[in-house]
Amino acid sequence: MAQVASSSSAASGTTSGSTSGSGSLSGELISATVRYGTPPSTPTNSCTWKVVTGVDPVSGSTSENLVQRTQNGITETLYHRLCPTGDGGYHWIPDPVAPRIATESRNYVEDLIPKLLFHSAPAAGSMVTNVGTWFWVPPAIWQPFSVKAYIETPVGVISVTTTAKPTSLVFTPGDGAPSVRCKGPGQQWQPSYGDTRPSSCMYTYRHASNGRRGSVFHATAAVEWTVSWRTNLWDSFLGIGTNLGHVTTGIGVPVRVREIQALAN
Repeated sequence: MAQVASSSSAASGTTSGSTSGSGSLSGELISATVRYGTPPSTPTNSCTWKVVTGVDPVSGSTSENLVQRTQNGITETLYHRLCPTGDGGYHWIPDPVAPRIATESRNYVEDLIPKLLFHSAPAAGSMVTNVGTWFWVPPAIWQPFSVKAYIETPVGVISVTTTAKPTSLVFTPGDGAPSVRCKGPGQQWQPSYGDTRPSSCMYTYRHASNGRRGSVFHATAAVEWTVSWRTNLWDSFLGIGTNLGHVTTGIGVPVRVREIQALAN
């Protein structure tokens, strides 16, 4: 659930890049259910919100800071709603509303991330010491995945788009060496490249795996994602596009590495 305040007493202020106006305020809180997808097409949904700076309707002071108040321990910021059909008035919106919608939709966007598909050359079951191993993931995985969440209120829709974006492909070889991290999905190996061409995503095993449990190195492959959100609340002061942390999708990769002995004549 999220909350937004509607309006009911006189106020004046200026929106960033806008002119003065008047509206009404109130401390009444309206609870709303977070929904997902595209908001219903109504005239109010095409409105935009802009944070107010200028004359504080409570104290009367003039500044270029946000116009805010505290109600029942919750900080509220004053916004001006601008609609194609005319002035939508001024409205107090509790600061936690957009972040709370984003937090609720974080799990939703995580579910959109596809299962990790890992490829290597040579294949995981037939790697060779001192031969560079290329690794990569399909390009279809390496793209942002987004979900739009919104709440409908009597004063319009407040929406948040939460996005998971891939940032790093990480291969942990399992032989005790540090992980290899690359800033992309890696490149698919082609037979024409041979065994000596380098890749931005590759690792070279120096020892065979026959002395390990199951005669394999227990490697892991993972993609790290950064999750962020944006809202239709026009708010350069509070920072739109706030980071919601990282998500990691990974799989175990049993790697069998053989050592090929050179024969001398």
